[in-house]
Amino acid sequence: MGDICLRRVDGFAGKRLLVVEDGILLDDETRRLLEASDATVEVVNCIDIAWLVSGEIDFDGIVIDIDVEADAAFAVAEKAEASGIPFLFARDDRGEGARFSGYRLCADAAELAAIAAGLFGEPRLD
Repeated sequence: MGDICLRRVDGFAGKRLLVVEDGILLDDETRRLLEASDATVEVVNCIDIAWLVSGEIDFDGIVIDIDVEADAAFAVAEKAEASGIPFLFARDDRGEGARFSGYRLCADAAELAAIAAGLFGEPRLD
C-alpha cells in the first residue's frame, strides 16, 4: 500500500467515473489509485439503481459490476447509452471471477489502463 498513492494511470485525469456494484467491486486500494490518477469516483450500490436511472446522469464513464442483477445492469447500460456515456462491464480480481478474462477493476495499473482505454479510447501523448 505504500506507493499506491504515488502511481498514476493515464486516461483518468479529470474524468468522473461511476461504479455500479453489487457488493464490493471497488476496494479502497483501487479507489486510491484512481483518485491519484485525478479521477473523481462515485459508487452506487445495486439497491440505488432505480434512483440512478430515473434522473439525469453526468459522468464521463460507467463501470458496471458483472454481478449486478441482469435487469438492473441493463437498465444502467441503457441509461448510459441514451446519455452518450461510455460504459463497460467489469469484475474484481478476487474469488471465482479471477480465472476469467475481461475487464478487472482492481489496483493493478495495467488493468486500470485497459479500463481507461475501453471507456475513453487510447490516451494520446502530446
